[in-house]
Parts: sequence; C-alpha cells; structure tokens
Amino acid sequence: VFGISPTNIFITQHQIHKTMNENLYKTRSVLANMKTTINTLLQHYPTLFYKTLIPYLVAAMALTTLLFNGTNAVVNFYSGNDPSLLQVLLSLVALPLTLLLPAVAMGIVFGKLHQQPRARCIKRNLVAALAFALLTLALYLLLEWAQYGVQTLWPSLIRENDLNDTQNIETIKYALTFILLLPFCPLNFAFTKYIITPTLPLRKALKEAFTTGRRNWGYLVSNQAAICFLCGVAYCLISIPVRILLNAYYLNAIGMLQGDANGLPAHFVPMMFAVCTLIGLLLFQLLNVYAAFEYFMYGATEQRALEKQQQQHLR
Repeated sequence: VFGISPTNIFITQHQIHKTMNENLYKTRSVLANMKTTINTLLQHYPTLFYKTLIPYLVAAMALTTLLFNGTNAVVNFYSGNDPSLLQVLLSLVALPLTLLLPAVAMGIVFGKLHQQPRARCIKRNLVAALAFALLTLALYLLLEWAQYGVQTLWPSLIRENDLNDTQNIETIKYALTFILLLPFCPLNFAFTKYIITPTLPLRKALKEAFTTGRRNWGYLVSNQAAICFLCGVAYCLISIPVRILLNAYYLNAIGMLQGDANGLPAHFVPMMFAVCTLIGLLLFQLLNVYAAFEYFMYGATEQRALEKQQQQHLR
C-alpha cells in the first residue's frame, strides 16, 4: 500500500526490532509503563542484581567516601581549618566513580533487557554511560549555580550554614532539580535508543532525540515526573539511616570543637561506613528500576512516533 519509501523502511526496521522484544514497542500510558516495568523486574531482578552488584558496590563505597569528606569539610570550616590534601584526592577519585559506575550498570541493564550480546553492547554502553555521567555532572553544576542564585536573590529564605533552614534548602534543591530535569528528558530517550540500536551513531541519536522529544515532550515529561517522584520517595525512605548517622557524626564533631567529650562509641566510624555503603547499594538499585522504566518508555515513545508517521502518510 505504502510502496518503497523512507516510512516503509522505518516500519520494516521497526518490525525487526519488535520481534526482539514484543513488550517493548507498544502504545502505553504512564501507569502501563510502570506496570510493565514492575512485572519485568519481578521476573529478571535476581539476574540484574547479580550483573550490577560490583559496579553499584564500588560506587556505594565511593559515595560513602564523598559523604565522609563532605561532613569533614563542614567540620573543618567551623574549626577554621582547610580541607586536607588526602580529602581532596579522595574526592577527586571518588566523584568520577560515583558518576560513571552507576551509568555503566544502567547500560548493562539496558543490554540485558534488550538481549544484547555482551561483547557487542559493552562498548556502546560505556560510551553512553560516559556521556550520561558528563551530563549528570553538568546538571549537578547547574543545580549548584541555581541554588546559589536563589540564595543571592532571597538571602532570608535560605541560609546555608543555619541548621534551622535545612528543610528549606532541601525543598529548593528538589524543586530546582525537577525544573532542570525537563530539558534532559529527550536525552534519556536518546541514550536508550543509542544503547539498544547497534548501528546508530551517537550524534544521530542525539539529533533524533531532539525531534522526537519536541513532538512527544509532554509524554516524556509526564513519564519522567512519575518515575522521579516514585524513586524520590523511595530515596527519602531508604536514606533515613544515613541521614541519622551523618547528623550524629556531624553534631558530635561540632560538640567536640566546642569542648564537649566524644559521645560516640569507638566502633562508630567503621559501623557508619558499612551502613552508609549498604544503604548506598540499596539506593543505587533504584537505578535498575529507573533504567527499566526508561527502556519501556522509549519503546512506547517510538510506537507513538510510528503511529503519527503512519497517520500523516495516510493523510
């Protein structure tokens, strides 16, 4: 009916990919994407957990090191001392590991979901993981600059060194994070498509992501908002032990600077490191949920784009 045309070629390629995963290319709502994600994770989560254990564990240890260094930096600030060279070096090593290893693990999840041979997809996953990590770092820097701007414009709303304003700081950070995530929604779609499409160059994936994101921006944002909200709630609940331990460590250090006795047991620091690493591992496991959701959101978006192309051709 259509004859030989780019649209017909696109449909043929789409049908080839559809045979690889029948659950991927379907028109789904946000709730349907969540349901499909949950069902898939229930079936394959032991395998995904085993394949991503080492990257997430190392990343959790690096994140715990950053938390320790950050807390010690605040303590040094109150005591009038500069951070030590060891703290700076540990942060320079831990920060790339914290950013890159979770992205690599997410690439592994995409490869497993799409049944890609490990030898073929590992290189593409690493390239996409590196690009994703760099964009995450850019988003973090934008967030810090945005927070600094808010503090400059409304100094009475946020005073960073005032413990009573911690809740205001967290609220502003979450709000700014959500606002800055909106332009990044098509990029998540691009990296997913790049990882699971062996012959697609990264530049072309980014170019197509802009077009697809512009045409399906509302659908992508609604999906991103839903999964970020659920993962954010889970993050707040899971991270409660870490917040308690860090707060105890921080307040005890401040008290010691003011002449109080050490109120923590001798084994507190190694126990804190172990607990923070374990909680960090659980938090990074949320990225498996996020990656699976992104995978099915990509398939639903591609299906929506295909249906729109078919409707335009018929007109």
